[in-house]
Amino acid sequence: MILKSDTLVRSDRTFGKVADKEIYQDDFIYKKYLQFAFSKANNDKDSKYRVPIIQWKEDIEIYLDKNLPKGLRKRFESHVNDSYRQIPNLLIDFTRHKNEASIAFINTDKAVYQINPESRKYKYYQKQFPDGLPFDHIKLQQSSNFDGMRNPALVQINYDIINFEDAALKKMKHLFYLILTGFRPSNYGNVGSFTTYGYENQEVIEEMDRDLLKMHYHVIWNKGPTYKDFISLTNPNYE
Repeated sequence: MILKSDTLVRSDRTFGKVADKEIYQDDFIYKKYLQFAFSKANNDKDSKYRVPIIQWKEDIEIYLDKNLPKGLRKRFESHVNDSYRQIPNLLIDFTRHKNEASIAFINTDKAVYQINPESRKYKYYQKQFPDGLPFDHIKLQQSSNFDGMRNPALVQINYDIINFEDAALKKMKHLFYLILTGFRPSNYGNVGSFTTYGYENQEVIEEMDRDLLKMHYHVIWNKGPTYKDFISLTNPNYE
């Protein structure tokens, strides 16, 4: 029996092994990855951010609601096919059956917000995004089990309020990348990157975003390591 007062800890935490560490030698991408995957870029022992890496560990099947415009569905499918087909350990396909989907994009007539419009936080972000918050009228409803694998994920979209295909496509692309990675985006940075809340729609996924995604899925962890564990496991050879 292990009591709350016990000081012993289990030593059988098996995260998985890294057979090839070459991908972690890119200083810029590695530090960016630490920032977005763990919400910090340096080894701060007092940091409250001790979240594990979140990955999809099984093949992903996407369902697109037929009540969403046909053109929007085709453009989003083309984006996924063009952007995510060459990522190791990440296999994505589309399904016509909602019950087979691991990620479902569903049209709704409900009021859908990522941040409560009545909150102070919402008013704060309004000043930064006067043209509208990135995830207004689109929201992820998810379930997470203990090891961090998300399955399934439901994305609600109130398309009647958005009422603009380009805006809806931008929101879907942006949120989809964050669903795949679990990254915690920044308020500032390259507006062509999915890693910033201020993302501006691009036809082609940013090279940095692809590199970050490749690093994220380079190893499928048995259990998502936290920041300190990830550093010790990847052990890049630079100062």
